[in-house]
Amino acid sequence: MALGEGPVNTGTFPNLNIAPKAAAPQLTDEETAAKLAALQRVQQQQGPRTYSETPEERRRRMQVITDDQAATLKEIEGN
Repeated sequence: MALGEGPVNTGTFPNLNIAPKAAAPQLTDEETAAKLAALQRVQQQQGPRTYSETPEERRRRMQVITDDQAATLKEIEGN
């Protein structure tokens, strides 16, 4: 912080009865509904993701995993 900035002791208590000011303009109910509808449309367009692999692809993937695990264990054990 630069000098002169930061909290200042004014010797009085803060007035907590003052309503806080909004940092940004609030959305109307119509704007909220429109944004929610747009998000739901995008969500429905994405749909569930499916991944299908052949038995050979799965076997190769599992072999790579097994080899990586064996190499990691070998490195940890120092063999």
